[in-house]
Amino acid sequence: MHIVVRIVTVGVTLGVCAAAQETPRESRAVLEDQFAKIAIQRLQQEGVPVDQALAQRADEFRFRGGGAAAGGPSRNPAGDDAKEKRFTALTEDVTRVAKQNRVTSNVDFQTPNTGARVRYQTLGQRDRKEPATLAKCPTACTESLPIGIYYVWSERNGRDTSNRDELFRLVQKAEKVVLDER
Repeated sequence: MHIVVRIVTVGVTLGVCAAAQETPRESRAVLEDQFAKIAIQRLQQEGVPVDQALAQRADEFRFRGGGAAAGGPSRNPAGDDAKEKRFTALTEDVTRVAKQNRVTSNVDFQTPNTGARVRYQTLGQRDRKEPATLAKCPTACTESLPIGIYYVWSERNGRDTSNRDELFRLVQKAEKVVLDER
C-alpha cells in the first residue's frame, strides 16, 4: 500500500497570521520526526501539562537514528509493525489529550470545485476499522478538530474523489487541507 503524506501549515510572524499555504508532500519518516515535537509544543503553548511518560514516548520519534533527519527511512520496507503501533498509539494519545483540553485546529477543507463531502479518520481509527467522520459541511468549509494526524479525503455521490490514504498533520491553530480530486 502506498501512503501519501502532505503537510500543510499556517505561519505566524510577529503576531500577524500569514496566509495558510500548502507545503510539499513529505515522507512518512518526516511526518514522524516532526509530529511529536510540534504536537507537544502546541499542547504546552496552550497550557496543557504534558506528563513525563507521553513526553518520553514522543521523544522516541524526534530526529532519532533511522529517522528522516538521520538520513534513513523511519521504517524498514518490510514494515516495522512495533514502531508503527507505537507511533499510532502516540498520535492517538496526543489527540485524546488535545480533545480533553480543547486544543484544536480550525481546518479549512478545500477542493478544486466546491460541494464535495469530506471524511476523516485518525491513524488509530483507521487501524481499528472505525467508520470515518463526515465533516459537518461540504467544501469549502472549516471545522475544528483536536490536533493529530488524520486521513482526509473527499467524496461525491458516494464515491471517493481524492486519495483516501493521504495523511495530514493537523497541529497548528489554523490548517488548510486541499484535496486533489480525480
